[in-house]
Amino acid sequence: MTPVLHSQLKKEAFNVTIMPTLKFIGAGVLWIVGSDLALFLGQNASVDHFPIFHIEVFKGIFFVIAMGVFFYVMQRKNLTTHPEVFELDLFKKNPQPMFIYNLQTMEFLDVNESAIGIYGYSRSEFLCMKVCDIRPAEDMHSLVKAIEQLQHGYRFIGQSRHIHKNGTIIHTEISAFSIMYQKHHAGLIMANDISGQVKAEQALIEAAKMHDKQMNDRLYEVALFNKELQVRIREINANNDELIEVNKLLSNASRNAVSRYEGRIRRIQQFTSEWMENVSGVMWSIDLHDERGTTVSGGALSYFGCSKQAFLDNPNVWETFVLQEDKARIKNELLRLNEKDSLTIRYKHIDGKRAVEQVIQLLKDEDEKVERITNRITILLAH
Repeated sequence: MTPVLHSQLKKEAFNVTIMPTLKFIGAGVLWIVGSDLALFLGQNASVDHFPIFHIEVFKGIFFVIAMGVFFYVMQRKNLTTHPEVFELDLFKKNPQPMFIYNLQTMEFLDVNESAIGIYGYSRSEFLCMKVCDIRPAEDMHSLVKAIEQLQHGYRFIGQSRHIHKNGTIIHTEISAFSIMYQKHHAGLIMANDISGQVKAEQALIEAAKMHDKQMNDRLYEVALFNKELQVRIREINANNDELIEVNKLLSNASRNAVSRYEGRIRRIQQFTSEWMENVSGVMWSIDLHDERGTTVSGGALSYFGCSKQAFLDNPNVWETFVLQEDKARIKNELLRLNEKDSLTIRYKHIDGKRAVEQVIQLLKDEDEKVERITNRITILLAH
């Protein structure tokens, strides 16, 4: 761990374990000194020692009761400030995979039932492993960096890759807390499985690449065809009548070729649009040159509560779902799209209960002109 994090954790441990004890000792000393001084003054003013004996007894009983109440209140306050997460069903029964690990040794201290079900390891296997055992070797640098940055309280780490027991990769979004657990400085990790979304994004990218490749192949075929036509024109240039007839044939052939090419593009666009409509994630891709090339996922239409045509008429409908207090900041962040090709923005949903992460990407042509804008929305933990 870094010196800063180590110092922070030592300070937290001191507040949890030493401070209640010091307060208990201080209160006891003040009571003994104050009560004995009062009895001393009362004894000098009275010759009857029997009542003084009773006062001593009552004073001792009251001291024990008062200190017991004081210590109980301090312990309840400590438990309220630092609850043990393993005693809460919120940890054990949470549908999201959750882990607790030692920040110094990186060993797992506890896992919930969802993590056992999704990752394939048993509880006993997890407790014999370290955090680095479920991370690919090439991701170790980002893991160390994330642990070094973990401070007291909540922190959103972002996307991360984990390894299933069978060796497959699980794509997750990580949120983390630093806590005290069984007298250990520990990290509480919640992993949101986004493997389905990642696969959908990759499939969309592959479909776009295939579409572009097919378009390039067709353009190349058309270019070759035009070149062959030019050669043919030169060969029959000596005969005007034949040239006129050939020109007619070439014109018809070109129109047919273009018609077939445009029909193929329309079928590809229709396929992409129908494929997107079956995707449950909140995604859409806007074609700046041809509205027919704009695709919207079924999850996006459900999220915005509108039809595809209504979305095409107002592709910026997502801005109406931004909480009013975040709109000015989001507007300023969108200006950074002029400087980069990808932007991640976070804001509160208009209902004020959910947090939203939106990734905006620009797809450019060879001349660095924007051809397409893609968006993906992920609902984060509720605040």
